Amino acid sequence: MPPAADGNNLAIAPATADTDAGGGKLRRACRIAQRWPSSPRAMADDALAQAISDLLPVLICGEASAEQAFGRAVQSLSARLPAAMTQALRSIEDDERRHGRVLGQLCESLPPPRSQRPARAAARFVRQIQQRDPARHLANIAALDAALCRVLSGVCQPGRPLARNPALLAVFDGIRRDEARHVRISRRTAMHLGLGADVLRHARMTVGEAFAALLLPQAAAFAVLGIDESELRQRLKASAGVAGSTDVDDGIEPEAIAS
Repeated sequence: MPPAADGNNLAIAPATADTDAGGGKLRRACRIAQRWPSSPRAMADDALAQAISDLLPVLICGEASAEQAFGRAVQSLSARLPAAMTQALRSIEDDERRHGRVLGQLCESLPPPRSQRPARAAARFVRQIQQRDPARHLANIAALDAALCRVLSGVCQPGRPLARNPALLAVFDGIRRDEARHVRISRRTAMHLGLGADVLRHARMTVGEAFAALLLPQAAAFAVLGIDESELRQRLKASAGVAGSTDVDDGIEPEAIAS
């Protein structure tokens, strides 16, 4: 892991086993994903597959980092947290590891991304949201997960290209549901560790704005998934809590996104 930033500034620096309900859903998603056409030649002309391949680096940029972050949080904070809260953090670590396996299977069936720039930008973003203070790192991860939930909620809406493909819908909607739970756990843990609402709001704004800067250059790929640039901007604005946005539930429970 690269060095982390300290403080409230964004120097723009993952239980239970697969026996839980979420694990069962994603195990099924794994099996469904294997039915996605495996021929690279067949996939190469598929605009949806290409768009997903291009977007994956930015959509899942926090997965591996979050797995490591929650693992470290359990080690360093277990003495300061109730047993139930520690177990919840362990469950997130397991979720993120499971996501990695599912997405790895999916990537094997996708064409290569057309550019490596999004992956490099995503790596920089992940470094930027890292914090040495575990509570502040959890606040940043909660903000990122909330933004991701809003975007995936739009991508998975009925009638949109992804929703018409059961394999892909199972994968991404399963991840969205997991991340919504992660938002609640991360925020509650950060508050238990002493962070106030102002710090959580600051994380929501700075991480949300940085995530928007990461995703907006990929507007053409999002358009293939049924989200035009205007909607993408509005969803990201809502996630960052910018003036003029609303807290309409866009894929996570209101308590998970409330300031």
